Amino acid sequence: MVKGLSRSMSFEAYMDTQKFTFYGLLCRSSAHGIARKLLLIRHYQHKNSHSLTLGFVPDVMRILTKCKLDFYASHFTSDKFPSKHQWKHLCKTAVRNHKTSLWKARLDTSRDFELCKQIHPQMHLSSIWSVARVRPQSLALMKQPVECHICLLPCDIQIEHSLFECSLSDQVQKRNDFTLTLVNFGSPFFELFRTLPNKTFLTYILGYIDENLTNALDVSHFPDFLTLCAKLCNELY
Repeated sequence: MVKGLSRSMSFEAYMDTQKFTFYGLLCRSSAHGIARKLLLIRHYQHKNSHSLTLGFVPDVMRILTKCKLDFYASHFTSDKFPSKHQWKHLCKTAVRNHKTSLWKARLDTSRDFELCKQIHPQMHLSSIWSVARVRPQSLALMKQPVECHICLLPCDIQIEHSLFECSLSDQVQKRNDFTLTLVNFGSPFFELFRTLPNKTFLTYILGYIDENLTNALDVSHFPDFLTLCAKLCNELY
């Protein structure tokens, strides 16, 4: 899940891409070369022998199928096979789409990622990572303990408990003070936060961006806003 928010590929996806690249190189090689002839033999053996399940060609065939590129398994010797640039782009897109579908499926089926799904509905670079690249010191402010250190009660979502549920903390005052600091970003942004429901308030301070937020806040101020959010979280703990 973390790799999805940092927009980085898993090792498996990287290996799939490299295998596709090498496969494309073989398919575009000379028809009279040894590499091309060996590829034809392996293709024939794989197609006509159910016992051949190990090796480069069977592995590539499985990857082509799962990435929905199996059309090219039947046309690897024809003119329909893409050029080097086209094949590279096609494979990278197919591998990323496959991994994205698996990522989304996990979000939909696991209750552990319900809040993550609200904040990051798409597999793109998390806004928190973007700010952390510019201001690495902000990461230290985002660390969370296992339980509420004030009331010592267990909770499903630590930050939600600290912001809205903890009976022993001054969370109402801290939220009000935080909202007042947003006046510096302009009246529209301040008014937006002043009337937010608790759930939306929570998702915004965790880095969620939508049209309402971008309409009220200039994009150049977003790093400053997210740093304030990190400081608020740090004060709650």
